[in-house]
Amino acid sequence: APEAHAGREEFEVDRSDLEKMRKETQQAIRYLQYYHYSKKPLSKIDPEKMLISYMQELDYHRLFFLQRDKEEILARFGDTLFKSYFSRGKWLYPAFQIFEIYRYHAVTRLEWVFDRLSGDFDLSTDQTFIPDRSEIKDWPESAEEADNLWQQRLTFDILQEILNDDTTDRAKEKVIRRYKRMRRYVEELEPHNVQEVFLASLAQMYDPHSTFYSHDSLEEFTIAMRNSLVGIGALLRDEDGYCVIQELLPGGPAEMANQLHPGDKIVEVRQDREDPVDVIDMKLRNIVKQIRGEKGTRVHLTIIPAQASDPSERKYVTLTRDEIKLTENLAKASVYEVPLGEDARIPVGVIDLPSFYGSGTEGKNHSSTTRDVEELLRKLNQRGVEGIVLDLRRNGGGLLSEAIELTGLFIPKGPVVQVKDTSGQVRQDWDRDPKIAYTGPLAVLVSRRSASASEIVAGALQNHRRAIIVGDTSTHGKGTVQAIFEIGRSFGHPLFKQSDSEKLGATKITIQKFYLPNGYSTQEKGVLSDIPLPSVNDYLPIGESDLGNALVWDTIDPLHWNSKDTIAPDGARIDTALISALQEASRKRQETLEEFAYLDRHIAWFRERQKQKEFSLNLEARRNQREIDNSVKEKMDAVEEELGNNRFAYRDVLLDLSIEKESQHQAKLRTGTLPNGKAKANTYYQKIFYYQEEGQSKIEEVWIELLDYDKAIKHSEIIAEEIAVGTLNPPPIEKVAELLQFFKQAETSDEFDVDSAFETFLGEYLGPEEIDAAIPRFFTTLVSIDPEVLEEKPSLDVPLRESLRIIADWLNYDGRAIKATLARNLPQPIES
Repeated sequence: APEAHAGREEFEVDRSDLEKMRKETQQAIRYLQYYHYSKKPLSKIDPEKMLISYMQELDYHRLFFLQRDKEEILARFGDTLFKSYFSRGKWLYPAFQIFEIYRYHAVTRLEWVFDRLSGDFDLSTDQTFIPDRSEIKDWPESAEEADNLWQQRLTFDILQEILNDDTTDRAKEKVIRRYKRMRRYVEELEPHNVQEVFLASLAQMYDPHSTFYSHDSLEEFTIAMRNSLVGIGALLRDEDGYCVIQELLPGGPAEMANQLHPGDKIVEVRQDREDPVDVIDMKLRNIVKQIRGEKGTRVHLTIIPAQASDPSERKYVTLTRDEIKLTENLAKASVYEVPLGEDARIPVGVIDLPSFYGSGTEGKNHSSTTRDVEELLRKLNQRGVEGIVLDLRRNGGGLLSEAIELTGLFIPKGPVVQVKDTSGQVRQDWDRDPKIAYTGPLAVLVSRRSASASEIVAGALQNHRRAIIVGDTSTHGKGTVQAIFEIGRSFGHPLFKQSDSEKLGATKITIQKFYLPNGYSTQEKGVLSDIPLPSVNDYLPIGESDLGNALVWDTIDPLHWNSKDTIAPDGARIDTALISALQEASRKRQETLEEFAYLDRHIAWFRERQKQKEFSLNLEARRNQREIDNSVKEKMDAVEEELGNNRFAYRDVLLDLSIEKESQHQAKLRTGTLPNGKAKANTYYQKIFYYQEEGQSKIEEVWIELLDYDKAIKHSEIIAEEIAVGTLNPPPIEKVAELLQFFKQAETSDEFDVDSAFETFLGEYLGPEEIDAAIPRFFTTLVSIDPEVLEEKPSLDVPLRESLRIIADWLNYDGRAIKATLARNLPQPIES
């Protein structure tokens, strides 16, 4: 070890695990060289660039390594990484050596941090600090420079909490807890985590979308693609070493059994015919692995109930694992009533598609993007919609096959995408099924976050003149295809036996590039909007061109097809005149409507704030700046709220599966009781308030940590009046304001204890029964003050509103609006 790191602990790796990782790494690197689109050998990779990338993955803000570490690492491994270590099969030796240096610095620095936080801090200094150091080229030159940098960082951290109205002592407590979590994270990193980061750094030298997945990460990736998993249906979080249940998934075994509740702590996990495993202080990912399992098998949990007054109290729960459908990520739709003139409304459907998912298995019990969207289109048609907006703004891609089939729902037949492989061969993927699910006006709403499969759908529909593209100036620009190569399973590699490969990782490798039917790549440039709208995304570094080692844009030969085949006989058609008319109508609105003026002001303010990289470490200066910022923000929020009051009326339309799961969930909420024996309606338990509006059957689960306590503080008088109902000694408004201030500052942990807070701030005035009765009224009032906490959709969504207006313009332009302009009652959609 270098003298500077004398005394650092060696990173321990089990010999059998090391041999498995060595084989994994060897095959992953072979796959990269052989199957990547660029066909780039390792000799063409800059080892120094790769090593620096690995160092920054470990130390993103360049706070732990020193500049001399970088120089030593490059001197030691820069020329020898590939020539000596890789060629001799010592694939991971450099990775572990570099990680040891990082861990040494991180652990010793965090001990320094805890010691330093016991002292005083000068909050009147003229110094400044750059919190995001990811783009700074070098690490600190010396330990002294690092000390000064960390002194500034800790001052900045404390200032952030004090500016949130905390005392200095309380600010220090929060910062200490934060760095304790960081220390625990560093100490819990395992060899396979280091391997994953190292190989991902190598893969991303080829392009930003190639990477390496450990077995655990591969499992999470698969769950995301399938929108389902097998387990008990509970979201878990780590809280000071305990595995705590955060939420129960609708329709999952945990909710249906009604034996687990949010806030319960899992302390032991046991499989059938095995001894229980203590999971206190165990990594959350490892606990999850024990709880998940095969469908139909049982898992036994030992629980400390959330309401337990004695930490020795235990409860034993047995659950049967089952498949859980993650319905939150499925396609959903709404019918909006879009004004056309003074008295008329046109029903326009919006389909929100978060990803292109599918299980690869046929059958009604398996989710598929195309089947789900087809079901929603059928329901929207039944409700008489005159146009459709396909919202892909948050869609980062997914399965190529689903993108092709989805495009086919809107065209009778025709080309969708061209795919070019590393040998130059081009495959043409066509929709050859003449079936069409929707023939009317269609807008595709996109953003810089719309990527990959989203860009294929948007670009193909634009090429076919089937849809108008609306949104950010362009989409993300990810025009590449990745394939998953599972280590050991791919091609039955002789390095592995089948039993060995069950717990191995995988390499995700870019193997092809996408091209639209017109021959244009979507890589780097993305798909350009026909009608661009103002957006902060256009000023953020979130596009493909902002990523390192991105492949370049190019073109191939266009395809030729009969345009008559791609438009249904009675289908809506797009021509140059229509596009010009829609563009002109939108331009006029963008120049005259207040919501666009608001959006322009918001973007200008955001851009100005984005320019600020350095922040003052002077408390008074920061308070003055915060007052200015808050004043501006309050004015913008007031305008947004006013504009949001005029949003278009809408009704949700959901998939049958989503309705079924929500119906099961609501039945459990209405009939199930809390551990204290109370019904859930308008009762709080742990972090959840079960809100039921008067006259409504639906119960909403409101996370009390997410309520707007800033807004509530401004309405302390109203809240105090509600708390005082039926009490003999009403608490003063000042005490209620203090209670709200506490909730505003409380961290999302055990500290957010409602009963204890009420007792602390109002116990002088209210008895236990009065507090028990006041808490539901307290949270009901907070929900009425902040009703948006119940809304899944933002109150003001300018891009969506404009895309709906564009559909109305289209209907008006080609005469379709004649039958739709009569004011009418919309059919009632399925209750959401």
